[in-house]
Order: sequence, then C-alpha cells, then structure tokens
Amino acid sequence: MPSSRSRLLHSLELRPHTSEEFLGLLDSPFTTIPPYVRSLSIYGAATRRGEEPSSWMDDTLPHLACLVRVQSLRLCEFYWRDLRAKSRNALISSFLQVTELSLTYFSFDTFEGLVELLCSYPSLEHIYFGDVFWPEGPSLTPTSKRLPACFRHLDLGICPKEDLIEALFSHSTSAVDTVFLSYITMQQVRPIAVFLRNLGHNLHHLRMDFIDLQVEEIGVQILSASP
Repeated sequence: MPSSRSRLLHSLELRPHTSEEFLGLLDSPFTTIPPYVRSLSIYGAATRRGEEPSSWMDDTLPHLACLVRVQSLRLCEFYWRDLRAKSRNALISSFLQVTELSLTYFSFDTFEGLVELLCSYPSLEHIYFGDVFWPEGPSLTPTSKRLPACFRHLDLGICPKEDLIEALFSHSTSAVDTVFLSYITMQQVRPIAVFLRNLGHNLHHLRMDFIDLQVEEIGVQILSASP
C-alpha cells in the first residue's frame, strides 16, 4: 500500500546473493521502490589479492543511480581496485543527497580515489571510517578538493588519520563541530592536536581513544603542536 512504502522501503541492504533479485524488482516498469529509499547499505564481499574479483558489483552499482533520495550510504567490504570505471563513476555521481557516508573494511588503491569519493557528495555532513586503508607513501600534500561547506561530523576509527586530516583539513576547518577519533597511534597525535587547535571554539563535541599510549607521551605531543 502507498502509505506503507516509506517505512518498508526506507532502508535497503544489498549483498552478493540478494542483488540479482533486487535488480529484477528495481528494473520492473511497475516498481515503486526508488523514491522511498533513504538508507542504503552495500556489502561488496571484497576479494583477496590474487583472487578473481566478483562481477556482481559492476552489474549492480550502475543500476542504483535511480535511488536519488538516499541520504545515508554505507559501503562495506570493498576493494576500490576491483571496480570498473563505470561502477566507480556510479558511486561518485549518483547519490547527490547523501548526508552520511560510512566506509568499513574498505581499501583504496590510491589516496586520490578516496578524496574523489568523499568530495563527490555536495550534501555530505558526516563521515565514518572503520578499517579503511590506502597505500602508504611520502607525506601527502594538501588537496585542492574540499568537503562541502555543510560538513560537520568527523568519525574516524582504524585508518591513517594523519593523511586525511593533513590533506583535507589543512586550510579551512571551521565548519566541523563534532570529532570522534578512536585507535589513535603515537604518530597521529601531533597532526590531530594541530587539527583540534585549528577548530578552536567551533568544536562542540570531542571523543578520543588512544592505543597503548601513556598520558605523558600524549601531553608532550600536544604541547609540541601548540603555537
């Protein structure tokens, strides 16, 4: 019934074994699904190196462009290198109303690919990272791309936080008012301290969890980042 669709179709979760059946519903000329989907979770079942990547995401992602009302997007178990250009472009250009992006167990082949994905959502307010990685390399220079002005909430779990902070928040950070950081390592303390100092009085909510660090060690790094 029409009155039930906003509840029944509000949240969708796609996995390899459910995608084909779902696409059959989505591509039907009688479908009523697209306008009601607000939350979309995609579990990619990333392959290990040396294994042949599954084609189901390349068959699925381009078809999801019709879900134009998605506000919360969760991508889990992805290898960016496994996706063809058409599938990457679908993720970058389709979900323009996304305000919340969650990446978990996600591996990028380049840091630039990550930045391009993050900066492609003009309404993005909140990002969450859990076990997100990209190749290590020399110190990254600040990127010319920027998160949208409406971005407010940064929530980083296991990932190279210092790369992300230095590249995306090296200039203007005044809009960010909520920062949650966990699994902080010693090498991440100093860039985080500089970042928080730059936020100043705009920061309203802060939570930090450290990995096996002594209070004295943290204090030295924070003090050394002070002007």
